[in-house]
Amino acid sequence: MPVAHTTNGWDQSAHVIPLPHRRTPDCVHPAVARQNEASYQGSGNSLSRTSQTMAPSKKTIEAHFDQNIDRIDHLLGIYDELTPDGKGRRNVGHLDLLRSAVVFLHAALEDVVRSVALWKLPLEGDTDALKSVGLPGDLESNQFHLGHVAYHRGKTVDELLEAAVDDYLEESNFNKPGDIEEMLERCNLDSSFLRDHKSQLHPMMKRRHWIVHRMDRSYDAGPGHHSARSIQKSTVEAWKQAVQDVVDEILEQV
Repeated sequence: MPVAHTTNGWDQSAHVIPLPHRRTPDCVHPAVARQNEASYQGSGNSLSRTSQTMAPSKKTIEAHFDQNIDRIDHLLGIYDELTPDGKGRRNVGHLDLLRSAVVFLHAALEDVVRSVALWKLPLEGDTDALKSVGLPGDLESNQFHLGHVAYHRGKTVDELLEAAVDDYLEESNFNKPGDIEEMLERCNLDSSFLRDHKSQLHPMMKRRHWIVHRMDRSYDAGPGHHSARSIQKSTVEAWKQAVQDVVDEILEQV
């Protein structure tokens, strides 16, 4: 069959091979069927993201966190280059670099917690820890019967647990220190050390929320007030140190 070329590479539409019809068993939960069918149609013979899931190792989690911190330091470095020493209110555009660093910082912390949970929750989680986790592809309900499980024939229990936890964590958020504390406890990890860092984590998470959902808008009116709330590099650096300390405490336990 001829294959057409385009300036960008192969024209896949010139040689589409129809996929065989796949009958969905009557017992399959509709949400599971929709996701698996979409994955099958979209990937051909390749496996879906969930079926390729592998819990990260401690070394991988550490490497990813170090890379994320490097990206944050890069933003702070650019800010230093753009803002020479001196008194006065900084340019709102330059301060956006610090706001971006706050968002990245929160994401770096979330990434560690989510990665540790993907590793530990399928292995360490008991009935209570896993009761809110549904089957892979079914994000609307954690209640199912044996018929829904039938679609996952061929997977081991461990593989099914890992895929289910992966799907669950993709929809998870950690917007306050208590959310992190709860997840660590579900993974049978100590969370008491978080008490020493809440004074930094809580304002960091709150500010990140305001940046992401309100563009860090300042509603103070009048002369001398800018359109966005002020933020200082020293504050961001203190938050970064707190996040690094928390991550160190978490990784020491795994």
